[in-house]
Amino acid sequence: MSNADGVNITQLEDAAMQSVYESLGTLQDLIDGKFGEGYAAKHPAMLAGCVQACATFYLAERLSGDTALTDNLATVADLLATRLDTLDDAVDGLLERERGELIGGGEAG
Repeated sequence: MSNADGVNITQLEDAAMQSVYESLGTLQDLIDGKFGEGYAAKHPAMLAGCVQACATFYLAERLSGDTALTDNLATVADLLATRLDTLDDAVDGLLERERGELIGGGEAG
């Protein structure tokens, strides 16, 4: 199926699905590497959120500089990336605290 501009929608859909499929494996490996084997499978919402964040970033990156709207999308993607970094840091802190409590026998410092 093509639209009036000659863009083959079916090819675009197939390419998008292949890209997401390949990204899922990479994201699952990254999440499991950070939180432990099997974490991504047990927390599919985290995996889905990562896919959404990647898609938003990809779109904003491809569109940035074209118009005021796409520049705004790029700004939103940058803000999202900053928020994800903040979330990542918070999760790291929680994991470190949990590990410390486990090592210390559960006693508060």
